[in-house]
Amino acid sequence: MNALRKGTAVFSIAVLLTAACTAAPEQGQVTHRRYQPPRVWTSTSCAAWKTTTYGTGKNRRTTRTCVARYTNSHRSLPEWYLTIRNGEHEGERVVDQAAWRNCPERSVYDACATGGTW
Repeated sequence: MNALRKGTAVFSIAVLLTAACTAAPEQGQVTHRRYQPPRVWTSTSCAAWKTTTYGTGKNRRTTRTCVARYTNSHRSLPEWYLTIRNGEHEGERVVDQAAWRNCPERSVYDACATGGTW
């Protein structure tokens, strides 16, 4: 296995283990609420490349240089999060706006999100 594949495999396993350890319980007490407003950001990409080749034989090299760029605009949607604890297990869950509004801290998640008594 080459170094790039090995590094990618190790990174993928680390991401999966992190996600498994931080997943929120299905039910439990709401310990924290968080709102992430919409964000706007830009990035730059290359629209045209110039290729230059120099040298001969084994010393032949090719370089690519960006000669024209364009800007991309990105926008994320708002997100609502609840941190839920069930015994020793605690994690953060993405919820819709209604569930976030209906579940104050110290309420019981799932009951508050579905309109039940908490």
